[in-house]
Amino acid sequence: VEATPFVIQPIAAPAYVSEHGDALMWDVFNFATFVQREEPQTEPNVGLDAPTSTRLNAHFLIHDVIQANETERELPRLAFVTRLARAARLVRSTGEGGLRVAPSAKAWLAASAMERRAMLFHAWRDDPHWNDLRQVPSLRFDETGWHNDPARTRQAVLAHLAKLPVGAWHTIADFVQAIKQSAPDFQRPDGDYDRWHIRDAKSGKLLTGFEHWDKVEGALIAYLVESPLLWLGVVTVGGAKKNQTDLFRISEFGAVCLELAKASEVQPEPKPFV
Repeated sequence: VEATPFVIQPIAAPAYVSEHGDALMWDVFNFATFVQREEPQTEPNVGLDAPTSTRLNAHFLIHDVIQANETERELPRLAFVTRLARAARLVRSTGEGGLRVAPSAKAWLAASAMERRAMLFHAWRDDPHWNDLRQVPSLRFDETGWHNDPARTRQAVLAHLAKLPVGAWHTIADFVQAIKQSAPDFQRPDGDYDRWHIRDAKSGKLLTGFEHWDKVEGALIAYLVESPLLWLGVVTVGGAKKNQTDLFRISEFGAVCLELAKASEVQPEPKPFV
């Protein structure tokens, strides 16, 4: 069966826009500084304990929102920063379960701001251990032996993102549907929609079969746009109301990451770390 071409129409700019810019770069720096100063302990398969996470989150430029009575909940952006620092080899684990700044962090600190941001993007793009699918808040997972390939999946989504014109606004829903029509099996090359045991987080319903594509694949694509790609500064999001994120566009930095523009074509270099 011939695939439907990837087609998505631009839309008018939204009334409200949210752009993270280089905030993640600075928060990774804040995290590395914290590790250098305190050498915190991590819990197996969990990461930093809740009190340490809450304290560190307060020092970030962009904070995870902590609801009342949710102190035990993992903070999604902090978890992303923690993993990103590891994937970029800025911090390393000690034999006793602690964290220390890695010697290779010096090269990152000595690089230009654009290079530092690009290094973080590439660390996320190529990381086989950070599983974006398992970060989607609307999904829960049964451990029945199935596994996915997170690096291959995100690279497939990025390849579709790179087909969009830089700076043009699109709805996330249109982007999701364009991928569904042109490459629905982007994260399941074998086309098997029955073996992965994924559930709806609210109802507990098992989401097997292609009929649940929107709740699994669709939710993953939306998560990638609204979370990692926004945090990294690759996209800008917006909507008709404040805090609404149903539209997005590729940022100037995103154009560099997606090899749609050269670094020299974007904004001037900001001040270096001191």
